[in-house]
Amino acid sequence: MRRAPIERLLHALYTADLHSLDLTQFLLELERAFRSPVIALHIHDPAHGRGKLNLAFGAPPELPERYEELAPEHLWLQRGASRLLAEGVVDDRELATEHELQSSRFYAELLAPAGIRHGMAFCLHHNRTGHVTVLSLNRGRRAGSYSHEESKLAKTLLPHLRNVYALHQRLSWADSLAQGLRQALDRMSEAVVLLDGHGRTVYANEAATRVAGAGGALRIDQGIPHATWKPDERPLSQLIAQACSADAVEPCTLRLHDARGRIASVVKACPVPPAVASSWSETGIRAMLFVRDAVQPRPGPANLVATWGFTPSEAELAWGLMSGYSLKELALAGRVSKNTVRTQLRALFAKTGTGRQADLVRVLLQLTPN
Repeated sequence: MRRAPIERLLHALYTADLHSLDLTQFLLELERAFRSPVIALHIHDPAHGRGKLNLAFGAPPELPERYEELAPEHLWLQRGASRLLAEGVVDDRELATEHELQSSRFYAELLAPAGIRHGMAFCLHHNRTGHVTVLSLNRGRRAGSYSHEESKLAKTLLPHLRNVYALHQRLSWADSLAQGLRQALDRMSEAVVLLDGHGRTVYANEAATRVAGAGGALRIDQGIPHATWKPDERPLSQLIAQACSADAVEPCTLRLHDARGRIASVVKACPVPPAVASSWSETGIRAMLFVRDAVQPRPGPANLVATWGFTPSEAELAWGLMSGYSLKELALAGRVSKNTVRTQLRALFAKTGTGRQADLVRVLLQLTPN
């Protein structure tokens, strides 16, 4: 007696090798039941527009790399993510018009070359960080949209897929180790960002997420760390590139300024050797960024007077400069003219043997007892 599609699917699914996640027979049954020659397992971070293919069955060999590049422009996921989380199974019907889809770069550069016009997604898992694990079925225009009967079959299959995926996760020591590392990072008060070889964010702990969203010295845009203060942008890019290079050994440090040009944070970039990344089960990691507030012990005005012979007004100006304020701000705060502040600044230069404001602040911080 011929078995029903759901029976064949479940038999192939539950007899698969879960340790290696060898799903070849199951994928063949999926292709047969849903007339979907391209099947993929991918992980998405919809909030940041990132995605990665872990498995691509029946797809061109270049698809995984292209997918990671084009994931931020995944039109179906952009419009269907909330439904996917709520319903568990979603297909492409009503997500985009024919014109919208064919006008998208995602279709032109990824779907069309792979012969894909229609897709159906199963939500296997999603966690509190927003990452979603998706199994997608894909087929061409000739096969047409997925039918209501196929949707019903998919919803019957979904809980079994989730059970098997959860069991595989529990059996996967490597995945547990990686998750354990990220959980440990989330418990740290210091902001930590894990970067891949291209300087893109693989993971940012909770502290880093807060720092990047607080309008401070560092922000993360589309997975790329950026400096808020424009003059810091190039040094930060160079710092990250150096730390992520294959021959990097030593950590590098850079001070970052806030939007007003005041020193606000210190970022330390540490290379991660491949062997270390592998031991963490984070094989894509090439560097770690540690970000902390630029806490600088500043001597008070009384110490400045005693050490350098400043007048009280000169000491107040020196203390303000060490705190990151501009001459204009200090003039307004002290209710004096800019000329008065400039005269006091020249006196500070003369008494400390410096000629530039940056050198003045450095000397005062280094040589004044706190």
